[in-house]
Amino acid sequence: MSYGRVGCLLVSLILITANSARSPQVRTNDHKPIFENRDFKVFPVKEPDELLSISDESNFGVLVFRGGATTWEAGRKCPFCFTGPTGSRNLLVYGTTGGVVPIAEKHFGANKRPVWVAVRPDAEITEKLFKENLPEDFRDSVRDDLFAIGYLADSAGSGARPSDKEQVRASAALDDLNFKSKWFSFYKGSAETPSPQIKVTVHTVRSGTEIQKWTVWYVLDGWEGDKDHTYSFDMESSPTVQPIVPGSYKMWATRRKMRGPTKSVRVGDTPSLTKELDLEIP
Repeated sequence: MSYGRVGCLLVSLILITANSARSPQVRTNDHKPIFENRDFKVFPVKEPDELLSISDESNFGVLVFRGGATTWEAGRKCPFCFTGPTGSRNLLVYGTTGGVVPIAEKHFGANKRPVWVAVRPDAEITEKLFKENLPEDFRDSVRDDLFAIGYLADSAGSGARPSDKEQVRASAALDDLNFKSKWFSFYKGSAETPSPQIKVTVHTVRSGTEIQKWTVWYVLDGWEGDKDHTYSFDMESSPTVQPIVPGSYKMWATRRKMRGPTKSVRVGDTPSLTKELDLEIP
């Protein structure tokens, strides 16, 4: 995925309102989506206030300005700018409908009409996911999720049907945002929420016997086959330990040309800050 580094909004302008944890509900109205599946409905937006007639004010979603708005601030890095599958340079704004409207009002007037992506009704996205004091790898993971949804918006906004790969990746991204939100819910009411990193210990085993010198790999669901989103543990097994942010992953081990079977691993599915597992090797 190509993340454009162009002049644009400061990150502080990306607004999440306090109501973002409520389950979103797409309103019944005369607005017809240009694309929909089980997870998303994509709507073209003529005016900022139109968002409030499309979705409830507390509805979390993603608004994508396609084609490059001329009002972006020059000379600043843009963590939420990206080049979509259509080749369009885009700006992504996320949050509840009520929070996005004031930002959207400043940036209408681009060459192409922006699109709003409303997410499925049972998704619960908490504002805690987007705090700036979280570890960098966690923030990168959340940003990747938002870009995956933005890719879907870019394709739909051009009049094309998003590819199966784009739909699968966007759905996995939404599931990941929901999964991360549930991790934070483990600590609801606690005086302090721990850093969202789980100490994952992996043993590489063959027929019950632990074997040394294997490299353990992991990739977040939806990004299988993407080298830029595939990571290895820092040390060879066994065991080997790595701090990993909450999410659903695929994991496997390799040594030279040998590769073990892939295993689905849910990191952060309990309040524990540690997780231990075995990976079979050939």
